[in-house]
Amino acid sequence: MGLKIFYLNGISKNDKYITIKKITVLTVVCLCLFISGAEAITNDDEIYVKTYNAVTSSMNGGTQKSITLARKYVQEMSKNPRLNFAVGEFSKKIDVSQQKLFKKFYSYMYTYGGSEREIISQKEINEARSYLEDFATYQGNKIYISSWSCKLDEFQGKIVSKANESLEQYKKNPSADTFFEAKKWMEELSYSNNQDCKGEAARLRKLMCTYYGANDSSRLPQGMESILKKEMDEECNILGKDVLNTEELSIAIRGALRNFQHTLEVKAYNLKGSNVGNIIGDVLDKYPEIDFGYRGASYSIKDDKDGGQVITIKFKYAYESDVLLKQRDAVYNKVKDIISKNIYSYMTKFDVELFFHDYLVENTYYNEYYINQGINHPEDHNAFGVLIEGKGVCEGYAKAMCMLSKAVGLECIYVVGKANGPHGWNMVKLDDDKWYNLDITWNDPVSRNSEAKFMNISYKYFNISNEEFYKDHVATSNIPKADGEKYLRDNLNLNEKDLWGKEVKSISNEVELVDVIKDSIINRKSYVVGNFKNMTMTSKEIFERVKSVNKELKVSMSYSIIYDGTPMKYFKLSFEFK
Repeated sequence: MGLKIFYLNGISKNDKYITIKKITVLTVVCLCLFISGAEAITNDDEIYVKTYNAVTSSMNGGTQKSITLARKYVQEMSKNPRLNFAVGEFSKKIDVSQQKLFKKFYSYMYTYGGSEREIISQKEINEARSYLEDFATYQGNKIYISSWSCKLDEFQGKIVSKANESLEQYKKNPSADTFFEAKKWMEELSYSNNQDCKGEAARLRKLMCTYYGANDSSRLPQGMESILKKEMDEECNILGKDVLNTEELSIAIRGALRNFQHTLEVKAYNLKGSNVGNIIGDVLDKYPEIDFGYRGASYSIKDDKDGGQVITIKFKYAYESDVLLKQRDAVYNKVKDIISKNIYSYMTKFDVELFFHDYLVENTYYNEYYINQGINHPEDHNAFGVLIEGKGVCEGYAKAMCMLSKAVGLECIYVVGKANGPHGWNMVKLDDDKWYNLDITWNDPVSRNSEAKFMNISYKYFNISNEEFYKDHVATSNIPKADGEKYLRDNLNLNEKDLWGKEVKSISNEVELVDVIKDSIINRKSYVVGNFKNMTMTSKEIFERVKSVNKELKVSMSYSIIYDGTPMKYFKLSFEFK
């Protein structure tokens, strides 16, 4: 370090030397003191910063471990006289953090007013136990741990009791309300981190599956009992087990959707590369009656150490589970009522199909209100809207048909496809063990795609061949071949009525058409409705036949025609006589 030499006035050269020497010694001493002081200041800074960070962490983290660490650092800092100024403030902040922690823990067990809570959720119990484990890391808290733990055990016991009591209630009085209540408490118990509680939840779920199958079978219509019981038995048997193939995963998904679960987690093997989204879609297509408000799903797949995979699916619904369960039960009861009053043992599968078709057309209004506004109204798309509210769209018609058919053992599938936009319809397997195409929506004269507004019930898309059906329909789901002939529409003698209750004339050839026209003109009928069987004509060709007949009869009149589209199936020929 360089030193400047100052020559002071009135001092000799020798004196100046002596003075410079003294100044040099003094400077060196001061420099040493400065370096020593700087080192001390650096250590103080480190202690302060370390303590400050620990206190801040205790305030933000809110754990006993962070608070204990902060107290340790403050205690060390208190030994340094130069840092005593911060000890009091830091200690206050730590005390505030400790009080917040205790307050949070007490909030699980006591109300804001200080009274003990009647019951707390399983999630709250789990969180409170985590706090206890954290509290136990501080020696000063250990005297409280035992009593606090006993209090949490009491709350846990209440959840176990609720799960058992609600299940007993469901057993005695099966209904949507008691089912949902039991399901709620069993799900609550299953969230416990305690293995004994998880085991109890699994035991109760198994019992509930037994009661659920028995109770539903006893109150559902004949035919549905065996089908639903088989499906529900499969769903119960897969609960808690690993799934080994796509079929077992489908059963687990079906059970979750039937009971409107929000989360399904399964351990799977041999399913790498499987598309879970497609499997969910296939389940909904194959079992459309379980959909009462499904709004989509997301899923994750994680590889496990043993070569398996953990599949977690999150389901979304339009409404809460209790609402959906009530809708489902309302539909089941309606189905039972319809069948008990209208279906008899002597009826063939075709008779049943025809009745269900006519019932749905006559009792359902095609609801365009929400479609026109671009709104997806859940009830319009499931059996509840059609069977309970009396309105819906194609999806609702088709799913209601599946529900009714399944109730009496009639094989019926829901087909997803396109027909002037997204569309859904049915296929049914009849007495000849053959499949037939059926579009109830387009057979409803009030539907947006029907032009047969003059018909009460249309049969244009009732049991028709693939060749005719797929002129304006395209299936996008996998379907069997519709190769039945015996029950094709034009091979049947259907008693059809028009909108005003008059008989619809069946026309199989031009001679029959001419006879119908002649009868209408001679008897001065204001209109006639006709149904072409195994043939069709254009409006121009029909007009030519009218002209030809009237040329013979020489009646002063005018006439007009409306029909259901091209190719023509139904027509209404109107006359005005002068």
